[in-house]
Amino acid sequence: MRRPITASAGVSSERGVHVLDADGVCRNRAHLTILLRGSLRQSISGRAFDINAEVAATLDFAECAMNARVISAQGAAGLVGVAIGSVDESGTAFIRWVAVAPSVRQCGIGGQLVDVFETASCARRVRGWVNHDDPVALGFWLRRGWQPLGAPPHLVMMGRELLPRPGA
Repeated sequence: MRRPITASAGVSSERGVHVLDADGVCRNRAHLTILLRGSLRQSISGRAFDINAEVAATLDFAECAMNARVISAQGAAGLVGVAIGSVDESGTAFIRWVAVAPSVRQCGIGGQLVDVFETASCARRVRGWVNHDDPVALGFWLRRGWQPLGAPPHLVMMGRELLPRPGA
């Protein structure tokens, strides 16, 4: 059952969705690695791809990039989801990765991670790449109001404009 989550930049939710800093990423690196590998294996559809290199690059980015934003979801068994991305100087947030453990998919966790990422980013717009041959991922983003913006081989750039925040 989906429970609403609200958070702002740097504020943790009481319901298990948190904004992580670089130290939090470092402490959770082993769990993040397992979660990201599992998510990537499902989404690449047999294409030649170095899973370990992509996971390592994403975690290095999450720990080191000045503009990185990492949102985690904790469940009874520990880490169950993560959204990793960044915000550039133009006010565009880019979600690099959303991963949810298979045992808790279809429970609203991915949507909550994206909601908190969008709120915490304080961005004007949000973008991300989606595998064009992954109907589950495409459906997830379309239901959230994202629209296709371009179509390079194997990927679709998707995004949406965010509503101005009061006082912004």
